[in-house]
Amino acid sequence: MKFRMYQLLFICAFLFVGLTTSWAHDGDITFQSSQLHEIRLTFWQPAFWDSLLATHTNDTTMPCLVNIDGFDIDTIGVKLKGNSSFNSYPGVKKSFKLSFDQYIDTNEYDGLHSLNLNNGFKDPTMLREKVMLDFLRSQGLPAPRCTFAKLYLNGSYWGLYSMVEEVDKVFVNDLIGNKDGNLFKGDPSGNLQWYGSEDSLYYTKYELHTNDSLNDWSDLVHLIDVINHAGSSLVDSLEPILNTGNTLGIWATDLLFANLDSYTGTGHNYYLYHNTASGKFERIAWDANEAFGTFSMGMSIAQLEDLSYNYIPQPSNSSRPLNIQMLANATYRKRLTDRLCFLIQNPFSAENLNPRIDSLANSIRTAYYADPNKMFTNQNFDDNLEHDVTITNIPGINQLAGLKSFIANRREKMMIQLAGLGCVYSGDEEHVQVQQKIELGPNPCSKMAVLTLSSSSPCQLTLHNLVGQVVKTFDIHAGAVTYTIEDVSVGLYIWTAKYPNGDIGNGKLVIVE
Repeated sequence: MKFRMYQLLFICAFLFVGLTTSWAHDGDITFQSSQLHEIRLTFWQPAFWDSLLATHTNDTTMPCLVNIDGFDIDTIGVKLKGNSSFNSYPGVKKSFKLSFDQYIDTNEYDGLHSLNLNNGFKDPTMLREKVMLDFLRSQGLPAPRCTFAKLYLNGSYWGLYSMVEEVDKVFVNDLIGNKDGNLFKGDPSGNLQWYGSEDSLYYTKYELHTNDSLNDWSDLVHLIDVINHAGSSLVDSLEPILNTGNTLGIWATDLLFANLDSYTGTGHNYYLYHNTASGKFERIAWDANEAFGTFSMGMSIAQLEDLSYNYIPQPSNSSRPLNIQMLANATYRKRLTDRLCFLIQNPFSAENLNPRIDSLANSIRTAYYADPNKMFTNQNFDDNLEHDVTITNIPGINQLAGLKSFIANRREKMMIQLAGLGCVYSGDEEHVQVQQKIELGPNPCSKMAVLTLSSSSPCQLTLHNLVGQVVKTFDIHAGAVTYTIEDVSVGLYIWTAKYPNGDIGNGKLVIVE
């Protein structure tokens, strides 16, 4: 089919309007607002707490009414959730899951079907998860959104909670652009090890969250097969079936934040979505509440601040095959260290993150101080923003890294590690000084053409369609890189390039038959 001139002119006109428009997505009212939300749950049972405790034991929900910021929703499902956050803390401030459509199919809130309320277990600041998830999204990486809410149960203030978006069909459709693929959660032990070619061998290690009636796990099994057996052909075999750019980006972020209750450390707490447009699995981050080295895996704060870029938990012979195989491959190892180098130039820095931490702390401080069921003291809250604190009232917790001190020390240690691997710094602020330029060609180009991307410095380039959805992401090193784009539909796209010093470039790309 010819790409007619009038179609192109129409799209260009549409694009001009679109560039000045904020495209609405499900959950925007909830997560883009700067307000501290207020959630009121009303239960009919006089002894509702005992019934709530039973929901965790039995993995069931109980009905209640909910009012969110003055908006009533009739009869939703609520249950208590969490593992260590539920079992290790003896108090009543447990984490919750709200399922709006559990009892009434048409129920939703702001386009969302579920929300998670997390209790800040092991986090005196309540900011660890928020800071890391915001960081991931600022880098164009798939991660749920997070904000804060004051929770009331039957009229009584129960406490301050972080409110985290659910990874479900709504999430993948908004972020990735389709929802019909398999969505797997890497729990309870989704470390991507090979156990054999039968789907059933993986049923107890992962959770299938979509298409459960079909129950076809062959795509996941194929991915695991390639990871474990591709050997020297890893790049050629893995690129067509996994978005390695997102995978490396989330991995690098886990390393910088020492977020070890993840695939990088414990081998779980992530999602894989099989994108039906690209045919590739998309890695999605999840559960960052123990970032900043809170899940220590037996290491001291000093050791976590100096965590190696090639960290693999022991025994390393098969514990994290994806990371092991990628580190053993020169191409992927270079892309990982390049990504780390990019992130520590400015994104992961005191200059960038400390003002954000101060702003967030100020926004929740009053609600935190008033929390009748909080796990930590007001002094713990203020102190841990700046420096390490010692905790004595919760089993299994001793010292927790300060947010600002950790960022400063972690960045310095990573700079030292990467200095011998081609990562260069310049100036007092240690930004890379480059003349930013990127070229795409040919433009317009055919779907079957080879697209050449040429950049004067490493950057990440993202293609967006006309409704703002991410279509494809490229990691570009300095110099020219070629890609085939047969998995991208005919149309007009916006490209955005993010550079190491924080600069952003953008332009248009036209793809024709």
